[in-house]
Amino acid sequence: MWCCETVMEMTLAFNRCVELSSARWTRLLFHGKRIYLWMLFPTFYGLYFFWFTQTLTYSGIFFSWFFNPHIGYIDDFDKTYHNDFHTYHNYIVITVLTGTYAAFGFILYMKSRQVHISSTSVSSHEQSSKRAQNLIFFQVILISLINAVAASIYVYMQFVRISEFLIVIGQLTWVLAHGIPPIIYLVFNKTVRRDVYSMMMKPLSKIFYCCIKAPADQSTRLFNTTVRRTPKQLHSANYCVGKNRLAKFLFRFLMLLAKLPERLRRQRLHPLPPRAARSLRRPHEATEGHQQCLMID
Repeated sequence: MWCCETVMEMTLAFNRCVELSSARWTRLLFHGKRIYLWMLFPTFYGLYFFWFTQTLTYSGIFFSWFFNPHIGYIDDFDKTYHNDFHTYHNYIVITVLTGTYAAFGFILYMKSRQVHISSTSVSSHEQSSKRAQNLIFFQVILISLINAVAASIYVYMQFVRISEFLIVIGQLTWVLAHGIPPIIYLVFNKTVRRDVYSMMMKPLSKIFYCCIKAPADQSTRLFNTTVRRTPKQLHSANYCVGKNRLAKFLFRFLMLLAKLPERLRRQRLHPLPPRAARSLRRPHEATEGHQQCLMID
């Protein structure tokens, strides 16, 4: 899982750099379903490490993962339990993440300078855009820093005896690498907070409609540009709405069919009282009968 997650993190770092530098290359490399091709490599890479390499063993003495199952009382100087691929992988993680996000920071700095030079006065619109870019940069740097620290400590402690405090820090950063990204997004990303709030409150508003109001739909904005739906997406959305209406109609029809035998049974048990003949006759039949009565009289 560690290898798969870090490769996806490096892919995400590359995606951020390309998206910030060139819209043309972003569409060429990551548009549409091409993103699934980028996700295949980390998946197969993680499966390879899972099936064909030396596994780590959790040590109850140091509360962390080691290749040597006898860590703490038998040293592995002959490297019997060593995994070179895992070590190389951690070296690559440290190098690629550091280099990629250094490039990301440089591109972001140059973009900000271009915006500042091209305008004589900095408006509130540009200031909010710059603030959003800085927040995104801070988020990705924080996530990558946790991964880089975890990889560095794990590489170091496989070869050198270190203090228990440093081992606990390495284990803590490993846990945070898998669990801290959603918390970072919720704390620093307003769009994610709004979407999560809408996702949680809409079902509750349908149940507790008397006290909870459904949140209004808002457009997702990124760098002050509205993300609009394509005609294909609008067609699929309209199709889903029509499909939901058809499902509701079929559900109501089936409910009526299910209640029909009960209604028929009630009518047999409690028949309606007979009505007067005049109320059952048609209007012209009633007038003819009235005329016959007058002739007899």
